Amino acid sequence: MSQPLRFVHASDFHLERPLAGLAEIPAHLTDLLIDAPYAAAERVFELAESERADFLILAGDIVNIDRAGPRAIAFLIDQFERLAARDIAVYWLAGPAERRGPWPSDLKLPGNVHPFGRGATQSVVHHADGDDLAELIGYGAAADERPTAAAKNKSSRFTIGVRHGAFHGRQLGKLAGHYWACGGAKRRRQTTSDGRPIVHSGTPQGRSPAHRGPHGAVVVEVDEHGVARPRFVATDLARYARLRVEIDPAAPRADQEHALAERVQAALDKAPGLDLFLRWQIVPVGAAGSGSAALGMSREAWAQTWLRWLRQEFGTDSPAAWSMSVDVVLPRRRGQRSPQDGSLLADFLAAVADAERDHDELSLDRFVPEHWRHAHVAELLSIADTSARRRVLRQARLLGNDLLGAEELSA
Repeated sequence: MSQPLRFVHASDFHLERPLAGLAEIPAHLTDLLIDAPYAAAERVFELAESERADFLILAGDIVNIDRAGPRAIAFLIDQFERLAARDIAVYWLAGPAERRGPWPSDLKLPGNVHPFGRGATQSVVHHADGDDLAELIGYGAAADERPTAAAKNKSSRFTIGVRHGAFHGRQLGKLAGHYWACGGAKRRRQTTSDGRPIVHSGTPQGRSPAHRGPHGAVVVEVDEHGVARPRFVATDLARYARLRVEIDPAAPRADQEHALAERVQAALDKAPGLDLFLRWQIVPVGAAGSGSAALGMSREAWAQTWLRWLRQEFGTDSPAAWSMSVDVVLPRRRGQRSPQDGSLLADFLAAVADAERDHDELSLDRFVPEHWRHAHVAELLSIADTSARRRVLRQARLLGNDLLGAEELSA
């Protein structure tokens, strides 16, 4: 039997990282991009208060102090002291961010904050009113290969494993903690091992187009039988989304605008009060056909026309729905021929396909004059992120089809 308890599990604040993924930064959203990670993190501490949690678990990658600086230090101390006033403890496991930019050794943390060591496994018992409520076992960097130490715990108290990183299949069958509070995943996910929840809380605030959907923290209720029931609570202020819509280019302009406006409104209704960062896929359909000729202009020009309109109509509202990009997707028609071998288009598409198969970092600096290849430009032209790399190559393929497809038509 266990004594009922409640705790909040969060991770991956990354206070040193603003929101990203925007090629153009609108002035009215600049503060949001910088402040959203802090505001979302503050909501986690508010959640611990409002839920009257016994303690808060921070499962790593909260902040790299070397990059975040004094603002992050002052913010965290304020939040820790806020919980201390409510007698709420904080158990903080160091992740890679903390190891790269550790907390200053001469700056004492408030007494309610209990950092786990950065080395091997460390155990601490949480007490309340003279009772042992739970045992927390933190797995530092040196314990990554030994995630089953909780199996040695023979006491009847509720046991929580705290770890930064994922588990492998064979490890899952050996886990014995009643709940595993994990960090290191930007998106929330949950699995089980013999009915015991293994939860990655995800980041409280998505930071890039790859982090779509809601983000937040996890409230865990433990009943008198020692059964843990995790409950996700969103804490984000802004949300990334990808929208897809079909438009008939031959339809009246008002009908086309209405189709886009409906998708924006549906997205805003799904995330009330939140600012949205949108990436669009527009699919031309209808009797006029789906090729570039049906658009009356190049695919890129059509995309830019809609991008400007979307930003003007919805990008400056409060909350804002800022469109980051518009891709026009022309579905391949039945019976459509592939480019003829030896044509410029065929050679170009073959080169793109080779780049897609090559998983190394995509570097574009060879396409610009050498005197422009200084460090900053070279960094911008080097694309290591997998999703960004895939997106760039896809856009290159679409643009090549637009610009070089005329050769196939005239052949």
